[in-house]
Amino acid sequence: MMNKLAIVAATGILLSACAGRSDHQTFYHAEQGNYDAALQSAKAAQGSGLDGLLFGSGASQCRDYGAVVTVYVAQGDFAGATEACRDYDSQCAVVPDASLCFAYRQSELSGAGSDQELATRLKEEAQQTLHFRWLMIRDDYEGRDIKRPIY
Repeated sequence: MMNKLAIVAATGILLSACAGRSDHQTFYHAEQGNYDAALQSAKAAQGSGLDGLLFGSGASQCRDYGAVVTVYVAQGDFAGATEACRDYDSQCAVVPDASLCFAYRQSELSGAGSDQELATRLKEEAQQTLHFRWLMIRDDYEGRDIKRPIY
């Protein structure tokens, strides 16, 4: 009887942790073009999730920095992206890298403010990244068959 109760409790915790998937909300809002809501959702996800509940704030606090940076770039806020990169380097990075921030070069983020062509390219790449991530999360969240290659 005690084992069944423990299994039911563990299942309930897992389901409640997965039910409000912040990554789904982040990329859903980005897909709709609502980058402010996407950014808010990505920031709210930092420090949340089952790993944060079970193991403290360590890894979970750092889990959505990539999404935060990508949303900043997609909306053209390169200063915000640069600041998020600095925060990630100081709080989360095992080996901080001043030249790279996820998929972005720091020099490109810095130069995008004065180079319109670079800014447009970075924004389009970030929007495309968010779109593809949305497609993958949507399929997983809605239980659809995988329609993408597995590498």
